[in-house]
Amino acid sequence: MFDKNRTGSVKLWFLRLSHGEKWEDGNRNSLGGRFAYFSQWFKHLKEILKSQLMKEFKMKDMGIAKFILGFRITRDRKNKKIFIDQRAYLESVLKRFNMDQCNPVSIPINVGERLSKEQSPKTVEEAEKMKNVPYQEAVGSLLFAAQVSRPDLSYAVSCVSRFNKNPGVPHWKAVKRI
Repeated sequence: MFDKNRTGSVKLWFLRLSHGEKWEDGNRNSLGGRFAYFSQWFKHLKEILKSQLMKEFKMKDMGIAKFILGFRITRDRKNKKIFIDQRAYLESVLKRFNMDQCNPVSIPINVGERLSKEQSPKTVEEAEKMKNVPYQEAVGSLLFAAQVSRPDLSYAVSCVSRFNKNPGVPHWKAVKRI
């Protein structure tokens, strides 16, 4: 269904792709101020659309998408649902930080744990210990995952990102828990 106000752009795209083709279009029905377009020959229409796009753009048909832009696509056709995840990205992050053998946890942050500036390094020895820890890189990787496909990590990542300037060992442990 398309809104009346938007059908102009849909028609233009439709006409552009159908230039020189005879379309066996379905019916256009008015449903309470909205228009519904039905195609009687959907497979034929899909093949024509694909051939028109291949003429205009350099592309090839690779079948049903399973991965796109780092996302894995899982379809549940029975329940008409589509799921996306970034399992491959998160596994690469774990390998990058030598955590690919870690044990999963049910929640990304310890309940009742408070991170504070007081846990930041105060002595030269503590600062040297944290000098080679890739804290900001790990937080950035987690922030990307939280924003793109894992909103459940958002709160935990926001807590640890507050200490990017001067992280301490407890902060690093919290990052590794996420």
